[in-house]
Amino acid sequence: MNMTATEINTQHKITFQPTFHKIKRFKTSFTVILLFLIFFGFYLNNLKALPLIGYWLNNRIFYSDTRNTYTGMQETSLVDNDTRKHPLFAIISRTSVSAMQTMFKMNHKLAVHSFLALIAAFNVIAVFFLLRRQSSNYFSVLLWTLFYGITFANIVFFGIPETYGLTTLSILIFSSHLISCRKNINTKNATVSGLLAGISALMNPPMIFLLIPFCYLAFKLPLKQFVSVSIKAALPAVLIFFGTNFLLFGTQYLKFSLGYADKWASLDNLTHITCHANVLLSFFVYSIISPLLHLSSSIGLQNFKDYIHPLIKIPIITLFLGYTVYAIQKTCRGLYLDMYNTIRQSSPGHFNHPAPAFLVWLLIMLLFYTYFNPQEAFLYSTQVLGPFVFILFVQYETLSWKWKHTVLVVFIICTAFFNIRCFYG
Repeated sequence: MNMTATEINTQHKITFQPTFHKIKRFKTSFTVILLFLIFFGFYLNNLKALPLIGYWLNNRIFYSDTRNTYTGMQETSLVDNDTRKHPLFAIISRTSVSAMQTMFKMNHKLAVHSFLALIAAFNVIAVFFLLRRQSSNYFSVLLWTLFYGITFANIVFFGIPETYGLTTLSILIFSSHLISCRKNINTKNATVSGLLAGISALMNPPMIFLLIPFCYLAFKLPLKQFVSVSIKAALPAVLIFFGTNFLLFGTQYLKFSLGYADKWASLDNLTHITCHANVLLSFFVYSIISPLLHLSSSIGLQNFKDYIHPLIKIPIITLFLGYTVYAIQKTCRGLYLDMYNTIRQSSPGHFNHPAPAFLVWLLIMLLFYTYFNPQEAFLYSTQVLGPFVFILFVQYETLSWKWKHTVLVVFIICTAFFNIRCFYG
């Protein structure tokens, strides 16, 4: 029987679709494996290159507690101060390092290096999937994933014994969940968001603020429903965080937390413009491109002038600052339109884009760390990099300029060169 042209096209389409999806899955799997191997090797090599002084003295590299983190992974007790600050990191890291030593006959140092490099590489893979949830432009996603991997804060804090790798990974997992549920804010997604925020807070207590972008997206709902899903998100987060800490440490946890806050935090910081400026620069400028030629024990406002050395840094940092202002301005406009349409009770489709929600979270983190410890803000900058890069990526996708990929590739190469040279300098 002769087939019509329509039937032939339909048959070809049915035959082609499974093949297309197989090729697509293979390309994604190949890219993920390649990215993982490249960045695992990169961060592992950085860890091995760290001088011995970094393992035996704290505050030698941008205020970091390298000695406490390194030696803490040998501890078996859960009552030390490092565990009280981030209990889940202590439990996971100590268990993993011990397992690696037993299974692969590694010494403690190599096991610590391998564990930290694994977590760092997983962060890069998490960013790849986060951006893929937002865009189907494969090349753009790949470029911005590479960009995330070579930012200065990541090269530094993924290349030394520090605790923030698991924190940033939990932020990225939460962010991916937020993108997947942004159009369907309901009880189930609220509960999952609360669980993820509570677990993240066990890595690092300020991550309880991850509830804020979820509540922002829920703001599109009628008031009664908004209050309901917000409570359903907050309840599991609070129960997991406080319940776990009181189960592990009892009432001593409250005493320790209040003492720790008294040592570092001050409302007076919020009244000083220099504190705000230092946190702003640390989070959104120093975290991307190093102003220094070598690692230091500190970094602050005075280091901004160092971007003139060498002179080639000037156009690179100028380009980045200009684009960042553009991206933030565009995201602020989206935030304004969300609020405006909600007040006018029109256009209910708003509050579906995660970029303004992430911007709100970044503003909260800016205020919190200005209050908590503005002097050491660079130490915490890896926590904001994932959502910050996401915002930059979203606005990049709206650009129609045909040379944008070329400029981004050159920018990534220059940034990687400056940052790696500083780390090894």
